[in-house]
Amino acid sequence: MRERSSAARTVAGTALTALRRNGLSLLLFELAYKFLFSAVMDGAQDLLALAMERCGLSYLTPATAVTLLRDPLSVALILLFICLLFYSVLVEITALILCCQRSLQGERVGPFALLRAALARATRLLRPRNAPLLFLLLVLVPVVAPTFTSTALHNFQIPSFILDFIRGRTALYLLYLGLLALLCWLLLRWLLVLPEMVLTGRSFREARIRSCALLAGRKGRVLGAGLLWGAAVLLLAGLCYLGSTLVLLGGVKLLHQGSLSTFWYQFLRLDASLRTLFAIGGAACSSALVTALRTRLLGEVPAPPPPPRRRRLPRAAGALALGYLLLIFHVESTVNLWRDPLAPAPVQVVAHRAGALYAPENTLAALDQAIESGANAAEIDVQQTADGALIVLHDTNFKRVAGVDRNTWEVTLEEVRSYDAGSAFSEDFAGEGVPTLEEMLQRADGKIGLMIELKSTGHERGLERAAVDLLRQYDAFKSCTIASMDYSILERVKAYDERVQTVYILPAAYGDLAEMTAADAFSVEATFVTGMLSATLQYAQKPLYAWTVNDSGEIDRLLDLEISGVITDDPYLARYTIAAGGRSWWVSALAERFLDGG
Repeated sequence: MRERSSAARTVAGTALTALRRNGLSLLLFELAYKFLFSAVMDGAQDLLALAMERCGLSYLTPATAVTLLRDPLSVALILLFICLLFYSVLVEITALILCCQRSLQGERVGPFALLRAALARATRLLRPRNAPLLFLLLVLVPVVAPTFTSTALHNFQIPSFILDFIRGRTALYLLYLGLLALLCWLLLRWLLVLPEMVLTGRSFREARIRSCALLAGRKGRVLGAGLLWGAAVLLLAGLCYLGSTLVLLGGVKLLHQGSLSTFWYQFLRLDASLRTLFAIGGAACSSALVTALRTRLLGEVPAPPPPPRRRRLPRAAGALALGYLLLIFHVESTVNLWRDPLAPAPVQVVAHRAGALYAPENTLAALDQAIESGANAAEIDVQQTADGALIVLHDTNFKRVAGVDRNTWEVTLEEVRSYDAGSAFSEDFAGEGVPTLEEMLQRADGKIGLMIELKSTGHERGLERAAVDLLRQYDAFKSCTIASMDYSILERVKAYDERVQTVYILPAAYGDLAEMTAADAFSVEATFVTGMLSATLQYAQKPLYAWTVNDSGEIDRLLDLEISGVITDDPYLARYTIAAGGRSWWVSALAERFLDGG
């Protein structure tokens, strides 16, 4: 045990050496790389736009993507887009590994020399025999260990609706966990593949064999070193964040008479800057760790840290000033710093499936919980039974919710009345029935809005007319919207009554959605909600909702994009996060304790 602990400390010390010698050059490279990557991605998006133009598309959705994929040249342009992304990621990781290796060899390297070397090494790796690198860099590492990948991919995540679908099915969830375990095992075996390829020029196959050989029988020590290094990095980042916040508090107290508004205005910039630095630091620390592991496993001894040299201070000061300017420019150009954190954001909270976290989904009990939570609206799913009744149910089959293996189009409303939709959630809700749309409208009247998703099964008859007629009957045009993932349903709704406000639900979207005239608003899976999409729809004066958001950090990101609403299983969390305006509770407590207000 002591031997493992000593080995972990040795690796951590070597990783620290890998960062110290050329740390400033690494920072400057990463900041410059962010701008270069943005330029490359702008060019790559032009390729995607060209492919869409060839197919006569102004926007891209899952439905229109089929048209795009039928055109060979468009497919070629999309593949070129993926290749540009891959090459950009490869260049950054190559630069990080080269910089760490130069440090361990006692060499200094400037940011521009580092960029030139990374471009040359990365280009040499572009060989057909190294094709598995695509899987390693764009799939394996981002899914299993995102901090080990390029800063460009740090926001990568599996869309929540896919994860929800997997978790809701036991066999599929077990398969998912097994696949995740397999990917973790692969990553541990292939941990040194990239350093081997970058530093020795080996092919992927040769580097994989070398990595497995070096790590054989040492995986426990490697994990220990990784945990120790990760804990140290997290502790340092936490202390840095706390220290910076305290310094800002002191500065505002002394120079601005303790103004809370001044503090929060400056804190937005501080927080965005630190998050950028932490993202850079995470990638750099991960590269330092794998480079240090390789060095120690090969039995190499890193060069000792250089003694301080005063004559380099002016150059270092200039480099720091340049880095500061690049950081500020990046933050100002990518983060919404004009949002007032003291003012509540005008963002609606929509309870997903009427509030599926605290009561059985799509039931009157769930709607009552949504009303109690203060949600602005409840999203409900509507389908048609065999006798034309409109019932509220998400799945086309009653098996998951009520334990009855029947499809919605096979049963009558009378049969549905006998189903228990509450016991599967909790015995406290035993006897809770599957409600009709009319019952939901009656319960919601004057208390909460409804986002009514009409679900197409292929067996419905006059679904749109029946739903709109109910809105007319209860004079609910102002409080209710009709939504669907089937655009043709929205077109039929609008053709029947233009007064109905419609919402087009999309798992992914790209391009000028504003041209879809049958949609008054859009609801997009949160992973695919971007600043560009939000700005486009704001210009067109069409609201944008994000689904399904159950994480406060993701809600904060969406608040910065100034979306219209979040669809969530936890309306209490969403309302609290929106009210906080991105202010963490402990920073708020410190500010209220030490500052006077104003």
